[in-house]
Amino acid sequence: MSRREPANSDWGCGAEMAEAVENIIGDGLAHRPTRDDGLRRCVVTRSKRPRAELLRYVLDPEGRVTPDMAERLPGRGVWVTPDHTIFCKAVAGRFKAGFKADINIPSSLLDDTICLLDDRILGLLGMARGAGQVGIGWEQAREFARNRVIGAVVVASDAAPASRIRLERLARGVPVIDILSASNLGRAFGRDQVVNALVTRGKFSDMLLREAARRRGLSVPIDDGAATTPKGEGSKI
Repeated sequence: MSRREPANSDWGCGAEMAEAVENIIGDGLAHRPTRDDGLRRCVVTRSKRPRAELLRYVLDPEGRVTPDMAERLPGRGVWVTPDHTIFCKAVAGRFKAGFKADINIPSSLLDDTICLLDDRILGLLGMARGAGQVGIGWEQAREFARNRVIGAVVVASDAAPASRIRLERLARGVPVIDILSASNLGRAFGRDQVVNALVTRGKFSDMLLREAARRRGLSVPIDDGAATTPKGEGSKI
């Protein structure tokens, strides 16, 4: 799926890395409990789940449905399970029911959501790197695997199969994040490309795995073939 720039950068995806990092920090990083930190109900499935496992959407001043990954935008929030099929059902009618208002669903809403989640993952990787919690490349990965407890394996989605197998063998049983390309991973570290990395177990790896799970859930199922535009996108409903 291609990444696109939003029509309104103040509300949509495509923010610069610094803004993504600021949003992550604003989200509490460790997701500290508060009186308002509890379960939220998915507008489609109607089941309650921890808010960290859901996606929040609000209406912008023009009535457009807008992703709120940092959970800081004002207004009524509608929560959606990060699953492609469930998202399509939200677009087809449940968003309107949840907001109880006439709404405009941008045709880029799915892409915008994925783009924001990608930026959050890259922002976390950059912060983890700055804290000395990431080993990049084969040599650093071997050093990390020998001397540290690993919490996440990061492999480029376009990495050669042999590279992935070799890295996974270094950290057997550790969850793998493989949803970003080598060029996208390179953005987190100021390089053209990064194929693999290991992240030390701790708050950064926990947050990365959480964001990666939300991001992966929105991917188009393989048996669906090419991505389709859910009914209702790009119009007022």
